[in-house]
Amino acid sequence: MKKPGHQTGGLEQTPAFLCGSNNLRSIYMNSFRKKYLCAVFMAAFFMFFLTNSFAENKNNTQLIQSLKARGITEANAEINKPRTFLVPLEQYRKMRDSLKDPRQEWEKIACQALLESAEHAVTTGPWSVMDKPDALIGPSKDKHDFVSFSMYHWQEKDGTWSWRDGKKNPAMKSSDEDGLYALYSSARNLTWAGYFLGKREYMERAALLLRYWFINKETAMNPNLNFAGAIPGKASGRGVGIHRMSKLPEILDCIGLLQDAGCWTENDQRGMLKWVAEYLKWAASSELGKEERAQPNNHSVYYGFQMLACALYCGNAEAAAFYLNDYFMNMLKHIEPDGSAPAELKRTRPESYVFYNMDGFINYAELARTVGIDLYNVKDERGVSLEKSFEWLIPIFKGEKTFPRPKVKDRPVEVYHAFKTCRLGTLRLKNPVYEQYLRTRFPKEWEKDVQNLFWPPEYSEKALK
Repeated sequence: MKKPGHQTGGLEQTPAFLCGSNNLRSIYMNSFRKKYLCAVFMAAFFMFFLTNSFAENKNNTQLIQSLKARGITEANAEINKPRTFLVPLEQYRKMRDSLKDPRQEWEKIACQALLESAEHAVTTGPWSVMDKPDALIGPSKDKHDFVSFSMYHWQEKDGTWSWRDGKKNPAMKSSDEDGLYALYSSARNLTWAGYFLGKREYMERAALLLRYWFINKETAMNPNLNFAGAIPGKASGRGVGIHRMSKLPEILDCIGLLQDAGCWTENDQRGMLKWVAEYLKWAASSELGKEERAQPNNHSVYYGFQMLACALYCGNAEAAAFYLNDYFMNMLKHIEPDGSAPAELKRTRPESYVFYNMDGFINYAELARTVGIDLYNVKDERGVSLEKSFEWLIPIFKGEKTFPRPKVKDRPVEVYHAFKTCRLGTLRLKNPVYEQYLRTRFPKEWEKDVQNLFWPPEYSEKALK
């Protein structure tokens, strides 16, 4: 591979900003008007800058040609043929064939868990941004625009807003956000169960859910997050709101599986490709996009993860090369020479955030692997690499050190986020300590995790021989 806000005494009542469309629009509008002209100018400027930097960075010329040789072209993206990027399509197919007659215990457990999830998901949805009440329509007055609020912001007695890291404000929920996360969960579980267990009806339902959210003219979300992560009366939208789309790369892989099963039409592909291309353009050119990619923590990692996946899906080799090379080197700045991630360790739930950040980096590196690029060992000028982050975890996994204590009541770390760090740590770095930690820390849970179907335990065992 190549390396190149709380209201004391009033929380039980509906907050003012959720009472009526006029209230909501008025608290949005001041900040919206101020930003509008600037946003229009900045969008044009950044698209000019990014388009030219993608095309003219001489260091990326060879990489661009390599990507095109591997089929990362707009012409290939327009053809409704199966393509996946997080996990190679051949790997999905091999597991599908193996599960026709599951023999190993972990296979039976994982399949049963997946079947149960799909049986629930098949009766839910569809969801749409059009489901939200008029009171929650954003400043654009276009109901197709996604609206969400900052979950860690609480309103104080004096009306100001404070950020309480790790403490979710239930008053800041939105139907758009709830619907999007429900879509992520259901579409993925239905696709995976349908593909691996041979149940076409699940896949057809997943395709319907995706069409309803992304493609159908009457119900589709506009391809932007202008009003995501809002703080009423303070910000109509923030860069951190882009994080709401962090599961999109997994959805794009699901589309590849739907294509492979004949459950995704040419019209579906044209519609989704148009949506993703427009979203990529917006996220790369908008002021909010610039804000998010400048974050010194997991937010910029997951921003890049989205952008790289979108670029590969759209066949935009120039953009993909930029994210594989220039952007990834910038991501490494978040890691210290010893492999630690200070921005995550100072959060109120350090362990959770370290695993979450690692998950984002690994997802990014796995996207790169599908196009022949090894990012695990790429070093910046300080000698920092993703491999260093894995090495920093070893004393903790061996019980020699511990994570900093959480400052708030922590939710248990989920096996879903620890899984990639452990399984892929052993698989890519040939060190058994990661897999051993997974099975010791999650003795009952690890076999149930659906990711076993993407990176089976045997892969780690073979890597160690």
